[in-house]
Amino acid sequence: MSATATTPSDPSAPLASMLTRLRETCAARGDHDSLRLAGEIALAQAAVADLAARRRHPERSLQIALLGPTQVGKSTVANLLLGRVAAEVSPLAGFTIHPQGFAVGAPDGDEWAGAHFEGWQRVSPPELSRERVDQFVLQRQPDARPLVPHAHVIWDTPDFDSLRARSYLPSVFRVAALADLLVLVLSREKYSDLAVWETLQLLAPLQRPLLVCLNKTDPAVADELATALRGRLREFTPLQADAPLVCLPACADLGNLPPDRWPPEVTHLRERVAATARPAAPAARARTTRALLRANWDRWLAPVHAEHAAAAAWRDNLDLAVAEAERTYRRDFLEHPQRFDTFQRAIAELLTLLEVPGVAATLGRVRHVLTWPARQLFSGRTWWGNPQRPHSAGGEEVVLRDVVDRLLLHVQHFAARRVGDPAAAPWWSALHADLETREPDLRAGVATAIESYRAQFTERIQAAADSLYEALRQRPALLNTLRAARTTADAAAVALAVKTAGLGVDALLLAPAMVGVTSMLTEGALGSYMQTVAQRLRDEQIDALRGEVLQPALAAPLRTLPDTLRGPALFGITPDQLQAADAWLAAGDADA
Repeated sequence: MSATATTPSDPSAPLASMLTRLRETCAARGDHDSLRLAGEIALAQAAVADLAARRRHPERSLQIALLGPTQVGKSTVANLLLGRVAAEVSPLAGFTIHPQGFAVGAPDGDEWAGAHFEGWQRVSPPELSRERVDQFVLQRQPDARPLVPHAHVIWDTPDFDSLRARSYLPSVFRVAALADLLVLVLSREKYSDLAVWETLQLLAPLQRPLLVCLNKTDPAVADELATALRGRLREFTPLQADAPLVCLPACADLGNLPPDRWPPEVTHLRERVAATARPAAPAARARTTRALLRANWDRWLAPVHAEHAAAAAWRDNLDLAVAEAERTYRRDFLEHPQRFDTFQRAIAELLTLLEVPGVAATLGRVRHVLTWPARQLFSGRTWWGNPQRPHSAGGEEVVLRDVVDRLLLHVQHFAARRVGDPAAAPWWSALHADLETREPDLRAGVATAIESYRAQFTERIQAAADSLYEALRQRPALLNTLRAARTTADAAAVALAVKTAGLGVDALLLAPAMVGVTSMLTEGALGSYMQTVAQRLRDEQIDALRGEVLQPALAAPLRTLPDTLRGPALFGITPDQLQAADAWLAAGDADA
């Protein structure tokens, strides 16, 4: 049967979701440090799940969990506490890989179990599969000898120190978080293993009552081993240094002995377990769960913060790259004396407004035919949309090509250089790969944006020509002079167009006659105003490029690239999700 899902009103739900993502990503990365983090985070998941389950189902039996490394006899101790053989004993290391609960004086259909083991499958012992670690057993033991008068559950758990233990460590911690008493089962061969004390140290912030059972002990060395164990407790978990310690003798088939043949140590163990097991108030569990999280929070979230730092570095570098692109465009086009042709285009539009009545119509039709190739150059697709264009590129086009190429090359190199960053290598690798994949779409978007920008800026050029014409209308003498010069300019343009077969937009715009007219304007009474118009066009052009191309078509998609990265080795936890988890962690214990 499947477990019940967490209710949306659960205040710890954002934290639970984030912890799940943390553990899954650490497990997917697969390196030693990440796998170790995954195991530790599984304990936090379990503790938070316990709070959520108790909020929905506060009434439950007393929970006693047996923990320990391989081959220390946890199943044997479980049978002794039950007073009957219920847990299967095996000489094989790692035989038990699922948590198995034995309910004494309690129904076997408790709803709290489904809430606590959220997403797991509850099965009967024959249905357990060694291919699945997300299963658990909880069954009633009507023939068991109760430890205490009220209902309780004895949990037999998998080991936590074998090679395969990483795969089922979450089940160990799920039971540990549930427990009202932890019974740490050790043996002479295993009591000094570092894995034992690291696990106990990790569990310590939860402040579950602890009892240590030293199994398979030779009475001749029992006191010596007990002293060594006390020293380890003081070293690793000082608050539990005075935990009850019971030694069980080395005895073949101890777990199969009937109660009337139990050695006195077994009775002593049962009495100490009954005296030590006590349920904690929900507020106390909330407090200790927060203590666990606070003790490890910075360390567990270090790789998440590394991803956030990488994203910030990416965006800071992108801002610098866009600013450099603007400087390049300004230097190589707007302030370049040969390439900047925007003002000349405005003058060309002005000359159209200066048509001499009668003569202008005829010359205009001739010019329309002969300058058709030039107009096609202005209206045709550019290098990024049609790489096979046969003509040479114009001044702005050359600069835009360089600006886009440099910016994309820069950000690609920036990401590639950081792929080896140990703090966020998977993130940078994913970003670099995604950037390469998206480059064609980026270029296509830039092409569309530039075509739109150039089309819209033509209107601004026309507006500049209109303003120049209005200024000239205030000076009739100069206007008439220019109209006469316009006829000369038309004739020169027609002659040049015929001579060059209508090719070369730069030649048409910068014909000697047109240069002469421009000189008349800039050196005459309107010189200062002409400079103002030219500068205004420069300012409007850089603003238009920034607002219509660089920011929306390049900077925006590149800036949001980190938000769309996906992959099993990426945490993908947003600052808002971190803030929600921090809020729960910082909240008072009463709301738990």
